[in-house]
Amino acid sequence: MTKLPDSLLESKEEQNNKKALKAAIWYIISNIVIKSIGILTTPIFARMMSKAEFGEVATFTSWHAMLSVFFSLNLAYSVGRAKLDFPNHLDNYIGSSLLLSGLTSILLITAVCLFPNYSLTFLGMNKSLSYLLLILLFAEPAVEFYTTGCRFRYLYKQNIAITLFIAIFCPIISISLMYLYPQEIVFYRIIGTIIPKVLISAYIWLQAFYKKNLCVDINYWKYGIAISFPLIFHILSIHLLSQSDRIFISKICGDQYVGLYSLVYSYGILLTAVSRTINQGWLPWFHDTFHANNFKAINNKVKPLVILACYIALACIAFAPEAVKLLGGNKYAEGAYCVMPIVIGVLCQFIYGHYVNIELHLKKTKYVAYGTITAALLNLLLNSIFIPKYGYIAAAYTTLASYFALMIIHFTFTKIILKVNLYNNRFMFFSIAITSIIAIIIQYTFNNNFLRYSFVCIGFISFILAFKDYFGLLSHFITKKFNVKH
Repeated sequence: MTKLPDSLLESKEEQNNKKALKAAIWYIISNIVIKSIGILTTPIFARMMSKAEFGEVATFTSWHAMLSVFFSLNLAYSVGRAKLDFPNHLDNYIGSSLLLSGLTSILLITAVCLFPNYSLTFLGMNKSLSYLLLILLFAEPAVEFYTTGCRFRYLYKQNIAITLFIAIFCPIISISLMYLYPQEIVFYRIIGTIIPKVLISAYIWLQAFYKKNLCVDINYWKYGIAISFPLIFHILSIHLLSQSDRIFISKICGDQYVGLYSLVYSYGILLTAVSRTINQGWLPWFHDTFHANNFKAINNKVKPLVILACYIALACIAFAPEAVKLLGGNKYAEGAYCVMPIVIGVLCQFIYGHYVNIELHLKKTKYVAYGTITAALLNLLLNSIFIPKYGYIAAAYTTLASYFALMIIHFTFTKIILKVNLYNNRFMFFSIAITSIIAIIIQYTFNNNFLRYSFVCIGFISFILAFKDYFGLLSHFITKKFNVKH
């Protein structure tokens, strides 16, 4: 076999890196736009509905998040690795996985329809909303499979087109229907969210059928289930970890403190949305680069991501008093002291996500589940001990402790059990330690705006200096992309 010259290999690698970088940048930008649309439309929905109606929608959303892992079997998580194991048959793999997800959904829907009274009691929703939930649970996996496939093949234009279509038309249709039918405002709020997803899902199903990608392949199914099934327990444990705080606060401190903690928590986990977007943009390149055994490139490029996350975390903490007052008014001001531990906990979540990526690539997803189940149980134990003693604010610190433990657990799994020493672990833990120390100092300045804003100015200057080279690259990319050629 003729060996390609090193110069050509380097050129090909550089091209792949540029392609991955371009896709990641557009993925991150589009997700920021989509999140912004969601934030901007939330006040509109809140003003059109009563608190009770808003609560019904929240209940629907919670059940959707919980049940979607059973209807989809989490098979989309396996697409990134399948791209490497079935490089010339990824469309067939996705089509076969979609068919398995669809068959599973039909079985679960049939079970619900056979026992409607029990199902309605269990869900706590009326019949019409329950049926809408089933429609959404059947339709959405197709959209997830398609967008995931696009992301891992760096087809950012198709990915952006689908996600923007949903992000724009869901609120437009919902608001229009809510205005036309105010007497059934909850039903039409939800149906407006479902219509665009059902239309796209139908198109994807028809396209897969037309291309003959919908196939029964037991080998594909075994492969996908082996990777994705353990992650069902991971996601359920994540839900338990994030929701148990509020249950304990409600039982011990009262519902008014649940509202206070929930509002502050919703601000604190804004970092989660940012870190998840960064990780999803990073993951396709990570899989390809790890598969090529280019470990040095991964280790070098992960450091700026971690530093960026640390800066974002400190910014969230520094502006916590203003953000909490803006979101809820002065009556929520005391909740600002929950932000620091919640945000540092999310930062731990971002760090351990990089170790989880190794477990995903090596198809050792059972370790992902083991870690999350352990952290969820630890969170329950800590909540039962400390919330009765110290009140609702203890929940923020138990969350931090649980995510820190999860970070240590995944570090242990990858380094000791899987024998992978990919990252500079000292750098990872040093970043968390320094950020935590600075965060504690900033929290002590909450009552001294001059001192706090001085820290903000110093932090902003250091951020510009730390990322000046990246700002130059981004400026060049944008200028080149939008420069009008005559």
